[in-house]
Parts: sequence; structure tokens; C-alpha cells
Amino acid sequence: MGAFIVERDWDGVSVGTDMPKMGLKVSSTTPVRFKDVKVPKANLIGEEGDGFKIAMNILNYGRLALGAVSAGLMNQSLRDMEKRAASRTQFGVPIHDFELIQEKMVRTAAHAFASRNITFFTANLLERDSLANVAIESSHTKLYGTDRCWDALYDALQIAGGAGYLRTLPYEKRMRDFRVTTIFEGTSEIHSIYPPLTLYRQYGSEVTKRGPVGKLLFLLRLSRSNPLKRLRAGHPKVDRALEVAARSESMFRGLLRDGFMRYGKKIVEREFHLRRMTRLSLSLFWLVASVASMRSRYDGHYPEDELALLEYLTEEAVAVQRKVSDEQQSRLERAHRRVFASISRH
Repeated sequence: MGAFIVERDWDGVSVGTDMPKMGLKVSSTTPVRFKDVKVPKANLIGEEGDGFKIAMNILNYGRLALGAVSAGLMNQSLRDMEKRAASRTQFGVPIHDFELIQEKMVRTAAHAFASRNITFFTANLLERDSLANVAIESSHTKLYGTDRCWDALYDALQIAGGAGYLRTLPYEKRMRDFRVTTIFEGTSEIHSIYPPLTLYRQYGSEVTKRGPVGKLLFLLRLSRSNPLKRLRAGHPKVDRALEVAARSESMFRGLLRDGFMRYGKKIVEREFHLRRMTRLSLSLFWLVASVASMRSRYDGHYPEDELALLEYLTEEAVAVQRKVSDEQQSRLERAHRRVFASISRH
């Protein structure tokens, strides 16, 4: 596959009319058609065969940008929530006194903090090497940021009450404009299975070229390796975050091994299994990125507000571990297949 520069005014290139969209109306979206277009060799970008690598690198930066905009918009939504919750009164008190309102604000604050840290972590890798293979990191950055920000936009409108539904306030436009980010640069569904699939492809050749005993030994080594266990920061809340991250890594590696042993090449069809793995991988990533960010900015003297955010994110990671390991999850998945079978018959 090659990458080329194609000029709009060349013979055979035609651009259609703008297509109306739900949001992002200031952005022009049109079909572009090519018919017998001749491209000179001088317009090749890079070398022959570099096209896929270039395309993937562009995706990395696009996903990074989506993480950045998600973090910024979550922070803006939090400020709007704080202002509205302090001024809106129900039952004689400001609504920020109600725990269900506080829950939305706390969740947004924690997710904005984590999204910022994940984005900076990935950006730092690309700053060191602009062509670095950060496919998994950028996938996590995009998935976490866009999914959590969509929740924050919903919560901000909810706290605004009926006024939030008015077009004179920014909430509905933000939701219309932002909604496409869960589709941009790979859908949320793709990113929910992409990281473990990448590792299965990476290790697949190692597994298939070994005999039964060699395969078993390789998978055992793969599942038992856990470099996060050795990390310590010298602060109880930070160390607990690292311990929980190490547990997520251990569980992830166990599921990686189980996928090879139970499903083999059919692992691509086991999307629930892959999604469980991504949830673990993402939870350890938001903890490691947050700890790395805090350690780079503070010399062991961590501010209480960030420690509180890290503690919240740590407990969220623990909740992910419980959900992934819960036998009820597999029963629900079996029920899902029976219901879908009945749907598909109609």
C-alpha cells in the first residue's frame, strides 16, 4: 500500500456537495470520487509500501487529539456543573447538596483528571519518537476520553435541568458536535477489542511455531510476567494505585493465556472476552498514567486534591476487576446469546 498526494483539480477527481450532519456543521463533509486518476511518482509520500504505516501514524495523532479535546471539554463541563449546581435551588437548598448531583461532578472531575494524564502519557511517547508504535496507548486514549466525555456532557445537561434542553444554552450543541467522536478514528466498539487483538497477533506466531510443551511453557511465562509489581512510590495511596494496577495486569495476562488455550484462532470471534481484557488494560493504564503524571510534577509531596482523585480512580479499577472476574458476567453473556438467537429468527 502506498500513500500519495492527489490534487483536487486533476482529471478524474470530483468532489460532491456538502452532506448535512447531526453536528459539526461548520466542518465540510463531502464525497470525493476518483476515476482513472493518474498520479506521478513524485507524489509518493515516503517509500513504496509505507502507506499503511503512514495511515496508522496519522490515526495515532488523531486519537491523541480526541483525548485532548475530551479532557478539555470534561473540565469545561465540570465548571458548568459547579456553577449551575450552586445556583439552582430545589426543596430550599442548592442542588449541589444532593449526593446524586455530587456523584456526577465527582465522576467528571476524576475522569477529566485521568483523561488528561493518559493523553500526556501518550503524547510524551510520541514526543520522544514521532513514529513510535503507540497503537494500544492511543487506542486507550481515544476510547477513555470520548466515552467518559460523552457521559460528562450528558450529566452536565442533566444538572442544568429543563434549561439544558434549550438551544440558547451550549449543552445540546456540545452533545450534537461531540457525539461523532465515539465513531471518529475507530468506533468505541473497535477500540473495546483492538488492544488485546493486537497482542494476540503479536504473540500468535510465537505460540503456533512451538510444540505442545513449548506452547504451554511460553503461555505460563507470558501470564506470570508482571513488571508493575516492582513499582513503588513511597506514599500509601500512590502505592495502592500501583498495586491495583499490577493486579489488573496479572488478570489481563491470565485472560490473554486463557484466550490462546480456549479459543485459539477463533479468539477474534470472542468479543466479550476481548472487551473484558480491554477493560483491565484500560484500568491499569489510567492508574499508571496518573501516577506517572503526579510523580513528574511533584517531588513526593502530592496535593490532597489529586490524591483524592487518584483514590477514586483506584476504586474504579477495583470495580472493573470485580466485574471482570464475576461469574455472573458469563451467565449474562450466555443469556445474551439465547436472546439474540430469538431476535435473529424473526
